[in-house]
Amino acid sequence: MEKVNVSTQAELDKALAEGNIPVIVSNAHFEIREGSPVIEIGGSSSPSMVAWGSSSPRMVARESSSPRMEAWGSSSPRMVAWGSSSPSMEAWESSSPSMEAWESSSPRMEAWGSSSPRMVARESSSVTGTVGKHTLVGVLKHDRATVDLPGAVILKTPESVKTVEEWIDYYDCAGSEEGAMEVYKRVGDDLASERGVVYAIGTEVACDDWNDRAECGGGLHFSPSAGATRRYSSGSRVLLCEVQAADVVLLGDKLKAPACKVIAEVDEDGERLALEADAA
Repeated sequence: MEKVNVSTQAELDKALAEGNIPVIVSNAHFEIREGSPVIEIGGSSSPSMVAWGSSSPRMVARESSSPRMEAWGSSSPRMVAWGSSSPSMEAWESSSPSMEAWESSSPRMEAWGSSSPRMVARESSSVTGTVGKHTLVGVLKHDRATVDLPGAVILKTPESVKTVEEWIDYYDCAGSEEGAMEVYKRVGDDLASERGVVYAIGTEVACDDWNDRAECGGGLHFSPSAGATRRYSSGSRVLLCEVQAADVVLLGDKLKAPACKVIAEVDEDGERLALEADAA
């Protein structure tokens, strides 16, 4: 899977048909009518996109881009804003889009009809918008983020998560077995971390320099969600792992552990990929 620059609908369709990730570099209009493709927006481009039917595209806005997404029907598009991007999302009819804002991005949400969008505002992002009187919008506000969205239900996160039990509850990351936690690791195409540790799917991985000090280094490091791994790595693949809660050391919005079991490869939203991808 490669990233391919596209400027037109035809180029976008071709990139998706070939299994690549299209990167829109124009201000053109695009439409998605089926499937759940991942689409990136880079540079200072400001394209518009409409999601129809039951489609669920994922748009990632980077740098200073300012894309615009419209959600119609029962579509459920997802938008992730990074850098100084300023994307906008319009939710109509019974659509249920989601938006996640990171860094200093400034996304805008317009919600109308019986739509039910949800948003997560992190770091120093700034969320604005308008909410119709028959619309339910939920916003989870983290860190130093600001939210100006009259009519939305705003949930503020706890100022501090100090214990492992609180971390599990807050991030909803209880594992499949008692005492286990589900966490995420971003790696390269070869399943190796930036420090050279290989996380082969289905295996157990252990570090050789473990210490239990609350500082980086001396362990395997993980994030609580697939999206959060981007804060610490630029790798192309994301893995779901399990660690033992009794062994971990919390490091703010990440943790370290002496060992893990690699469960599966997941997409950018944390959904497990097909088994064929595990063998890639």
